[in-house]
Parts: sequence; structure tokens; C-alpha cells
Amino acid sequence: MKRPISLLLAFILCLAVVPAAHAANSDYARYTDIVAKINGHSLLTYVVDGKAAVVAEDLRNYGFTVRWNATKKTLRITREAPEPEVWPDYTPSLSGHASGDRFHRVLRSDVKTYVGDVLAESYNIGGKTLISMKSLSVFGKAAWDPNARVSSLTLDPYRPKQNLHILMYHDIVKGSPEQLGNWTTTEELFRKDLQWLKDNGYTTYLPSEIISGVPLADKAVLITFDDGYMSNDTIALPILREFGMKAVVCIITSYVDSAQDGFLTWDACREMAASGLIEFGSHTHSLHSSGILRQKGEAQASYQQRVSKDLDASIELIRKEVGQEKVSFFAYPNGWRDSWANDLLRERFDMTVTTEHGMSKVGQNYYDLPRYNINTTQPVSMFLR
Repeated sequence: MKRPISLLLAFILCLAVVPAAHAANSDYARYTDIVAKINGHSLLTYVVDGKAAVVAEDLRNYGFTVRWNATKKTLRITREAPEPEVWPDYTPSLSGHASGDRFHRVLRSDVKTYVGDVLAESYNIGGKTLISMKSLSVFGKAAWDPNARVSSLTLDPYRPKQNLHILMYHDIVKGSPEQLGNWTTTEELFRKDLQWLKDNGYTTYLPSEIISGVPLADKAVLITFDDGYMSNDTIALPILREFGMKAVVCIITSYVDSAQDGFLTWDACREMAASGLIEFGSHTHSLHSSGILRQKGEAQASYQQRVSKDLDASIELIRKEVGQEKVSFFAYPNGWRDSWANDLLRERFDMTVTTEHGMSKVGQNYYDLPRYNINTTQPVSMFLR
């Protein structure tokens, strides 16, 4: 009786430490002449579901840190040191097989794989984790050369992590704070928040400044406004001017100059941009109520076409109406994320923020950053003390 029990225990232990996978969602890696390169150095490459993919654990040799958390079943890929002085180079070989022949069974992984802070789709091949080369674009510029058959990643210059406190505001009203919602604060309390930042030595930045890689002050703050309420111009901007502080306003562009009460006009947006204290970001064109979530039964191609059209409309309207050359900032409506949107957002924006609570660390990654929600019961001093 002892032997079956010991075998059962061994089986349970294996389940606890081996990354799980769904056998129902499987494909095959293919023999391929495609080469994946990081900063010009090649590494072992697979093709899965038509995408060039690499083994996450192999990235340790290319300047990445790869950490496995068995308790949470997560794999996290970051850059915590400059590029290595000595790079490995892998020589691809078809081993006598034709390109496209089946090579190894690949399973959809149950492991949550984070590239930077972005949740990426991952696969399981022989107990190792595969991720697409495109998912590594949070660390640099990904490109595909069909003639050379090369999927490349050019890493951004290494930047050490820096702390950034991102504050999330919405509407600002005059008068008493009683019976105000979770997303609203008052003129008086907003002024108190900025006074507190000034008294305690905090420095505000615009998204374009942060993304450019300028060294941030020890107490760095990004003030954000979601939705695009008229109060951002009539109440917030004069107070920002008073303190010489900056902010980014993420607008729902279909609400601007519409019949929606209480929202900005394009004239007001132009006035705000001219102050030099305001940048504009996207909060989608008309997808705010549903966020960028996929619809029930929606195919990925249809989803990408629908969401891409909306994001492009918001970007073009801001550029046309405000004259802002680049719209680099995106705030998730309601904080809702969808893995199908990852590539769409990274192709268009340099920085995205959620509604998750916490301090951000920037330098290696500017996507899916958390924020502190500021309202009448949660002043800045509660989080940044």
C-alpha cells in the first residue's frame, strides 16, 4: 500500500512544480529557416501558430532576468542589468527536415507570463515556456524581414528602474464633498493635493518627458485625468498654472464637442495644450462603456479591426484638433484589459496606465502601469506620505 501512496504523492508534487498546459489547445512547432535575433545575435527559434517564438528561459543569456514563481505559477521577464558583454549566437539547422515540417508538440500554457508588466500569451514546449518575439517589443523595436527571414528585436538603451507615482483624477467640482462618487474630488481638495506635493518636494512630468528617458527626480509624479471633463479646463488648469504643475488628460474623443454634458470642447483642448502644462492621451474614441474587451463570440481578426479603427480615430482627432504631434499615452477605460489588445496598443502608444493601485517603476517598461485613485476620501497624502 505504501508504494501507490508514494507514487500519488510524487504525481501531486510534479503537478505543483511543472508548468501546466491545456492539451485541448495544442499545436506543433515547425522546423524553420526563420531566425530570431536580439541586437543582431541569433537564438533558438520556433514557429508556433505562424509566429516566431523563443524559449523564455533562453533569454537569460541575452540580458534578461527570468523569474519563476511556483506558488503563483507566474514567469516574469525583465531587464535588470545592461546588455551582456559576451553574446551567445545560435546557428539554426533544419536537421534534414523541410521547413514547415512538424517538430514538437506545443501546448497552451497555464503559466501567467509577464514581459515587463504586460501579460503575454505563452506556450509550453517540453516543460519550457515559449513566447512570441513580438511580445518582447516592450523592451525595444520588433521587426520582421521577410526577405532575410529574420524576426529581430533591437533593445532600447538600458535604463535603470525609477519610481513614478501616477495619480488618477476624473471630474473636479466646486462646493461640498458630501455625496460625491469614487471618481470625483472638489476644487478645494485638488488645490490641497497640489499644495501637499509642492510642500513635500514632488516634481510633475508629462508622458513625453518620461518616455524620453530623462532622469526623474526622486519624488516624481504623473498627474492624469480620465474621460475629459470640462472641469479639467475650468477648474484644474488654473490650479495647475498656480503651482506650475503638469498633467495628461485622457479624452474620450467621441464625447468632445458632442451632446454629452460636462465634457471638453476642442476649443478648450486647444487652450489647455497651449498652456504647455497639458498633454492629451487617448481613452478610446467610443469604446469607453465596453472598454477594449472582446465581444462574445468575436473572432480575433474582427476584434483587431474594430478596436484598431477606434484607437486610430481617437489618435487622429487629437492630432488634427489639438495639433499634438504624437499621442503616446493611453488609459484603459474602466481599467479593463484584453490580451488581444496588447499588440494594438504597443504599436500605437508608448505608455499605458490601468486603474490598479500602486506605485509604478519605469525605465524598462512603460505599459500597464498602476495608479493611485484620488478622490474626496483618498487625498494624495494618503499614498505618498
